[in-house]
Amino acid sequence: MGIFSSPVKAAPGSDLNAKQEGLLWVVVTLGSFLLLLFLNFIFQPDTSSLPGPTWLTGPVIGFVVGIIASLLVKPRSWQVQSWVVPGVVLVLVILCEFFQGDAQWIGQTLATFFVGFGGGALFFRAAEKQHEYDVAHRDGRAQR
Repeated sequence: MGIFSSPVKAAPGSDLNAKQEGLLWVVVTLGSFLLLLFLNFIFQPDTSSLPGPTWLTGPVIGFVVGIIASLLVKPRSWQVQSWVVPGVVLVLVILCEFFQGDAQWIGQTLATFFVGFGGGALFFRAAEKQHEYDVAHRDGRAQR
């Protein structure tokens, strides 16, 4: 059995087990964040009240706050299929494009927040389910 062979499913209707799904969402989330950073670098806002380079400071803050927020929410209770969350996140990121002018950095920060929150929630949902399975089976082996 390989490192990613686990009988636990992280999401209803998923063909992936919890470990595979967790790895998938880490890669997708980091890839999306890097893509947004690249786009923010190309389309830099003219002004910002944040310190540092305007294309970097807001998006990094938004991403980190999104990851922390996804920890505070209990994603294990989400019974939606995994593909629904990135679909909603994509719509929210597109809506952030409407922040123009002086508020452009707010839109960029919100976009990375949504990416961090959605990807973090999916990862933590998979991690919690795998952890519960591991604990239950570790206790079962210890009683033998």
